[in-house]
Amino acid sequence: VTIMGTREYLYYKSNVTRNCVGKMVEVLKELTTKQVYKPWELSDLQNDEDALLLDLAILKSQPHVRAIDLLHTAAFRDTLGRSMYAPEFMIGKYQPEQLMHFVKSY
Repeated sequence: VTIMGTREYLYYKSNVTRNCVGKMVEVLKELTTKQVYKPWELSDLQNDEDALLLDLAILKSQPHVRAIDLLHTAAFRDTLGRSMYAPEFMIGKYQPEQLMHFVKSY
């Protein structure tokens, strides 16, 4: 399964033989309806602090990136209006439980 995404959409793609389509549909159902954040996934992301800091630097230095972020804030307020960028003070501090709480709340 390959997953790509934007701020608004996630795209799931898979290649299976005809006799495995049913199994793949079950896998896709689990992926799309039962979000799970494994501790190692979050730690892998947070261990690459340079990438997260680079994202924040790009947000601050490139007006068109900041403009899109602010447009979402103005247009959607509570849901899609939340910034995709973690505040710098939170880098390395997120826990899987926080993500699950967010998913269940929004």
